[in-house]
Amino acid sequence: MEKLVLILLSLIFGYLFYEQTFGINVLIMVPILILVSKKTVSVFNGYTVAFIISGIAVFINPGVASVSMFFAAFFVFLSKHYNPNLAIYLSAFNGAIMAVVGGINYLTNERKEAKKTPTNTKFWLITLSIVIPVCAIFISLYRNSNSVFDNLISQIDLSFVNIGFLFTALLGAFLLFNVQHPMLLNEMQDLENQTPNDLTIPELPFGSSLLKKLKNEHLQASILIGALNLILCMFLATELVVFNQRTEAIEFKEQVHGSIYTLIISIIFAIVIIAIYFRGNLNFYKENTILKNLSIGWIVLNVILVFSAAYKNYLYIYNFGLTYKRIGVFIYLSLVILGLIYTFLKIKEHKSLWYVIKRVSLVSFFIFSLLSTVPYSKLITWYNINHSQTFGYSYLLELPSDNAVMLWENRDIINKRTAKDNTQQLLQRINIYKSGLQTKSWQSFKLDNILYYEAEKIDVENYELRTNTY
Repeated sequence: MEKLVLILLSLIFGYLFYEQTFGINVLIMVPILILVSKKTVSVFNGYTVAFIISGIAVFINPGVASVSMFFAAFFVFLSKHYNPNLAIYLSAFNGAIMAVVGGINYLTNERKEAKKTPTNTKFWLITLSIVIPVCAIFISLYRNSNSVFDNLISQIDLSFVNIGFLFTALLGAFLLFNVQHPMLLNEMQDLENQTPNDLTIPELPFGSSLLKKLKNEHLQASILIGALNLILCMFLATELVVFNQRTEAIEFKEQVHGSIYTLIISIIFAIVIIAIYFRGNLNFYKENTILKNLSIGWIVLNVILVFSAAYKNYLYIYNFGLTYKRIGVFIYLSLVILGLIYTFLKIKEHKSLWYVIKRVSLVSFFIFSLLSTVPYSKLITWYNINHSQTFGYSYLLELPSDNAVMLWENRDIINKRTAKDNTQQLLQRINIYKSGLQTKSWQSFKLDNILYYEAEKIDVENYELRTNTY
């Protein structure tokens, strides 16, 4: 029965994906993969929800980011259901391997463990691999020497056999079989065991020689981090001066980039320096209060620096419009805040550096799962038309064509802001967008096929074009 179900689901896979692009077919496959994984008891855990959301994201906006996030969520889903204790980055790697060789590993182990009478499977595989090629050779020879035999063979119509569909179905069968039989690489588990979240508590009390060493290390760290606090305070004070000045809009670009580069260096240094000094016994040194307070103060100042950079990015967006990179800056700054929060927890709760890495990667995974559902092209188009001081019309035309309807509906605003008639250009963009929707069968449907059906109502050929076009 299990084999029959696998065959049926493989045919469904082939029907959904053969000669199709990603769309609703991905969303349909999500519940199938969840059921095949035989983990329906824990369907509503966080990783399964993230996997479902990633499928919805592909349906909403099947771009590179959402499709990449779908595969990442799928790999994590596979591995986490088998071993929920693995770190998120190890789970993604282990899941990717499971999706490729899980079934092969299962068959290999089953053959080693099972002590049954030998089957004829190997015999038939060898026999078919010999018989089929040899028969094909002799049929070809006989067709060349006998026209009647050649006509007889020619009457055999195998056009109904779709090799591409069969290959897609076999690919689906391979994937589904691997999902049915997960595996855990011992190397992944070993890496997890070697990266504990908590620091090892040393034997207390410390000896006199160790106490002297810790005292000197504490003094050294306090001087260093105290000096860095002072420098960062001076830098933030100059930031206030910059905000109070009437800076030209064009300068915001350099200021934003400068703040981001400063953040990258500052945060890396913050985490590395804190990780070095709080790597072991200094965490349990009773007189480390000054160092802890200085470190926490440095983290707080870096958080202020993040908000300073975010404000500059906002001013830049307000003046020059929204772009993918400017959205990426906000996402990066959010992750920086996340890293600082867990660095603070590392100091407070005597955690290891691996704790910070694991937690940041885990929360980032769920954040990116949600962010993959955002239709960024439409968001950028809407903001730049309605709120940006600088319109950037040429940039909007470089975005994916799924913003065509929004551009068309706002053509009066666009013509006014660009001081020229862009009607013909917008109609051509609508035509390209309509062609993309019309050539898709239902398996490749995305949300645009439903929400933006009004694009079909725009008659490009019969629309009265204005004479003053671009």
